[in-house]
Amino acid sequence: MLKNSSEVKEGDSLRIIACEELDEYESNCNVSDHDVTADEINAGGVFNVNLTLNHYCKNYYPTFPFHTWNESNWSGPAVMEMLIDNYRDPPNVPNQTELNETGIGYNQNPCNADLEFVDPRGMMYTLNMDFHAYNGLPYVANYGVGSYDAIEDVLHYICKWHYLGPGTAPAYGNYSNWMVIRGIHTDVKPTSTQGSYEIYGFWINDPKDPGGIGENTYKTVDQWSSTYHLNLIDVRDCDSYKDKYVAVCEPPEPDDVEQLALVRMVKDDESLKIVKAAIDGF
Repeated sequence: MLKNSSEVKEGDSLRIIACEELDEYESNCNVSDHDVTADEINAGGVFNVNLTLNHYCKNYYPTFPFHTWNESNWSGPAVMEMLIDNYRDPPNVPNQTELNETGIGYNQNPCNADLEFVDPRGMMYTLNMDFHAYNGLPYVANYGVGSYDAIEDVLHYICKWHYLGPGTAPAYGNYSNWMVIRGIHTDVKPTSTQGSYEIYGFWINDPKDPGGIGENTYKTVDQWSSTYHLNLIDVRDCDSYKDKYVAVCEPPEPDDVEQLALVRMVKDDESLKIVKAAIDGF
């Protein structure tokens, strides 16, 4: 039961997430937004929402670690710290100072050698330097850069490799605010050979501190692609990823040799429908 004023009021939008666990981090799921009505408030704030769990989710929650940046230009190092921490136990996780220095050192040279942020090349090489061989620890992962002209292609790149682990993408058209994509929500389980399928949304870790969107925040695909995962227009002209949609994910093979499948993005106004809502008890 939700109480008026203290918890919810007319016109508020509630995001309802329901999941039935299939395997580790995988579930049949449904994510729906429900607008609270005056009738529901007048009925005492008690209502039913019945959901059909007919979609696929893979979200590395709650075990995937969350870190905020230590400096305001260190979103890249904070993201790398999360990704490495997912596999390595402290003290085998480099600190953000080390990750920042290493990442910038691997940036596109000479274009971004003096940039204050880690670029996609710096991100990929720093992760792989750690995951391929770090203080004698075994090989555990292989990251690549997906770079595309269309948002649909980069979203498919993210989804098809997500079974290997979370990926990351730069937000807002530059490298100042990297975010981790820790979960995907689609209509079917995506694979590298999957045909057309629907993408509904993503769970995100934003290392920005303060004022970021936080840990494990769900964004619909329309929110993600219109506000956060933009093409890189605010980078230097010499940058090889300029105007591209970019993500750094964990593919086991080169990502530039496949013909990517067509992906239909589902907009907010046509996303998941509430199958039944009854105002007769929660």
